[in-house]
Amino acid sequence: MKLCREESKILNDNLSGSSEILEISIRYILSRLVRKNLSQTEIVNLRLFTRRVAEQHRPMKAVVNGMKEIERMLNRYGADSFLMVQNLSHYLDTHLEVETKILNNCERLFRKKVSVAVYSNSGMVKKVLSRFRSRIKAVYISESRPVCEGKIMAEFLSQIGLQVHFMVDMLLFEKIVDADYLILGADSVWENSFLNKIGSRALLENAGAHGIKRIVVFESTKLSQRISGHLQIQPPDEVWSGRHRGISIINRYFEIIPNSVVDTFVSDLGISASKTLHRWIKKAAEKAAFSSAEYFPFPD
Repeated sequence: MKLCREESKILNDNLSGSSEILEISIRYILSRLVRKNLSQTEIVNLRLFTRRVAEQHRPMKAVVNGMKEIERMLNRYGADSFLMVQNLSHYLDTHLEVETKILNNCERLFRKKVSVAVYSNSGMVKKVLSRFRSRIKAVYISESRPVCEGKIMAEFLSQIGLQVHFMVDMLLFEKIVDADYLILGADSVWENSFLNKIGSRALLENAGAHGIKRIVVFESTKLSQRISGHLQIQPPDEVWSGRHRGISIINRYFEIIPNSVVDTFVSDLGISASKTLHRWIKKAAEKAAFSSAEYFPFPD
């Protein structure tokens, strides 16, 4: 399978958050499907592309599940591009509705002006800060090494008019005392823990020691009953290029964090403390049982 420029960019994206990667992937597949006379080979290649996106972004539950759902659509409706576009558009609309619910649920957190600390480049955190930017005094953010996606977040926040304090990673532990909230995203959420960019746990624990409210925002599609997958080791050259005798270089993007270090979880299901998160997981499992009916609403 030969990749085009857009596909290569999506597959090699290690800077964007999972909600952004999922949305970009959906819009790209839609752009291919609206072309006339799509051959069977092109449909097969799109199916292979969805598998590769899921494999490449394995720790991101929303991306993996989304790509699996889209592959099912391609298997079922691929021969009828019009019907496929209808179903995929419905899927995208559902995804955007979920984000709107999350933003509405965040409303009570921004009743007065606050300063916030953030980390990495969560797409959902971007949307929250953008929605409530008139109620945010300042944002504190660090590089988020090794790939420094914090720069992308900082540039975005600056462009929407927020006052941004950008710094090296370790300095954020000192400056976090000037924030009212620490707001993070999540890539997978389980009953007792969640997955996010490495360094998140230390920041959460530090924020808690200073009495700063710790908030995690995510889509309910990231909820799961059991921990799956593994923490991938990434290329060492991102940290230190070349060979170094007697030195083992460990480069990892994600870590598993106990839910107990978070004060408030916000999703499209509402607002929850860590001790009541099991209710959301049960609800998400029940919803997953009907996902085919939800995302395949059109008759054969």
